[in-house]
Amino acid sequence: MEWYNFFQGKIGSTGNDFTIPARLGGGVTSYTFPGDPISGIGWVEGSDYPPGDRNFQVSSGSFNMMPGDRQEVVFAQLAAGGKKGIDNIGAVALLKFYTKQVMQLYSGSCQFPHLGVPPEVSSVFSDKEIILHWGSNVDEVEISNSDYQFQGYNVYQLPNENAEMSDWVKIHTFDIVDGIDKIYEESIDFRTNRLVTKITQTGADTGIERFIKIDRDYIKDELLNNGTNYFYVIESYYYNNSEISVPKTIATSSGVIKAMPQSTIPGIVASCEFGESLSVTHLSGSGQADVDVMVIDPLQLTGHEYEIIFHESTGQLLWDLEDLTSGETKLTDQTNITGTDEYYIVDGFRIIITQDTGDQQTGNQLSRNDVFAFTTPAITKDVEIAKLDVEKINVFPNPYYGGHANELNQYHNYVMFNHLPKRAKFRIFNLAGHLVRTLEKDDDTQFYLWDLQNEHRLQAPSGLYIIYIEMPDIQKVKVLKLAIVQREVIPDTF
Repeated sequence: MEWYNFFQGKIGSTGNDFTIPARLGGGVTSYTFPGDPISGIGWVEGSDYPPGDRNFQVSSGSFNMMPGDRQEVVFAQLAAGGKKGIDNIGAVALLKFYTKQVMQLYSGSCQFPHLGVPPEVSSVFSDKEIILHWGSNVDEVEISNSDYQFQGYNVYQLPNENAEMSDWVKIHTFDIVDGIDKIYEESIDFRTNRLVTKITQTGADTGIERFIKIDRDYIKDELLNNGTNYFYVIESYYYNNSEISVPKTIATSSGVIKAMPQSTIPGIVASCEFGESLSVTHLSGSGQADVDVMVIDPLQLTGHEYEIIFHESTGQLLWDLEDLTSGETKLTDQTNITGTDEYYIVDGFRIIITQDTGDQQTGNQLSRNDVFAFTTPAITKDVEIAKLDVEKINVFPNPYYGGHANELNQYHNYVMFNHLPKRAKFRIFNLAGHLVRTLEKDDDTQFYLWDLQNEHRLQAPSGLYIIYIEMPDIQKVKVLKLAIVQREVIPDTF
C-alpha cells in the first residue's frame, strides 16, 4: 500500500495528499517541489521540509491494456555532477541541459545527426607562407541532413601536434552568406556551475572559401619561418535553427595538418604562382560569362587540357569539367554560375564562373552550346637549375647553442639542412679529421635533420664540424662548417 500511495502521488505511509505551502497559494498536489532550484523561485527542496532522506518514483499511465497487449516504453537515465567543482545546484543545471539533448535525440528517432566526412586538407609550401586547401572530396563534403545544415568552416592553428582543443587559436571563419553569423546556445560554465548563453560560432557572412593563405604565426604573433613545422585543423560546422535544438551546432574536423614553409625544391620550376589566373578560351556558344581559373597549388598542376561543357537537365543549366588529356570527368552537374567563391578545387586550381546578368532577351546568356577550354602548365625539373641551387644549401641553427625553439624537449636535439635535392650523402668530420657520422637522404623533401649524435648514437661533443655533402644525381659537392655548443643534460628520470 505504501508503494501504491507513492505511485498515486501521495504520502506513502498515510496515503494523504501533499500540502502546498500557504505562501505559495495552499492546496494539495501530487507533484512536490515544482520550483526551480537554480533560481530559487517557487516551491523548492529544503524550503519547507527539514533535511533528510529523499527518494522519488516516476510512474506513467494509466493505460487501457488487455492481457497479452504490448506497450513500448522509452526512458533515459541521466546523471550529472561527476566533475570536480560542480555543486548540487550546478548538477541540476547540467541535468536540465542533458535533458534537452536527450529529448532532441528522442524526437529524431534516437538517431544521432549524421555529418559529412571531415575535410580532406592539403598543404602547399611556399617561401615563408603556407597555403591550405580542402574540398576536393566533392561528393562527401558539406553534407547536410534534415536537422543540421552545413554552415561554414573554421581554421585553427595549434601550438603543437598534440595540443588540447582549449589551446587552439581560431585564425579564420568562412561561412555561408545567409544572415546567420554569431550563433548562441546554452552551455555549462564550470566556473560558476550554471547554465549560461554564449557564442559558439562567430561567422560573419563572408562566403565560403576552400583555401587559405597563411603568412603569420598566430600563436607567437610573428611571421612564419622557413623550416619550422606549424600545425592546423580545418573544422566544418553545422547549424540547427530550431528553438529547442541542443546543441545548436555540431562540427567535424580534419586531422592535425603539419605544414612547413620553405623555398622551392632545388631544380623544380613552377610556371605560375598561387593566385595567378590561367588563360581561358571560349570555344563555342554565344553566352557571355567571366570564367576565372585560379591557381591554388602550383605543384599539383598537371599540364593537361580541360574543357568546361554546359548542358541542361530538367530545365536547369549545369556544367561539367572534363580532363581531355586523361579522359576523366573532374566535376559533374555543377550549378554555380553566380561568381561566388563556393567552388571546388581540383588538380591544383579553382574555377569561378560569373554569368552575364544583362537582359536575357539579348541572347548573351550561357546555354548548352557553350564550351570553354584552358590548359594548365606543368612543373618541370631542370638539372642545371638544381646545380645552381646547390649554393643555397645551408644548415641551421648555426651555431647550435644548446638548443632552439623547435626542439620538443631536452632529448630532441637536431640541426636542419635545407635546399637539398632528392638524394644526398653527408659525411660529418671533426677538426681532427675523424669521421663522426655518415648520413644518407633519399626523399622528395628539401630538408634533412642531424640528431647531433655520432655513429655510436652518443651525443657529439661541442666543437667545430665539417660537413661534406655529395649529390650524385647532379654531380655536385657542397661543404659546410657547423659550430656546436652542447648543453648539460640533466635527466628528468633516475
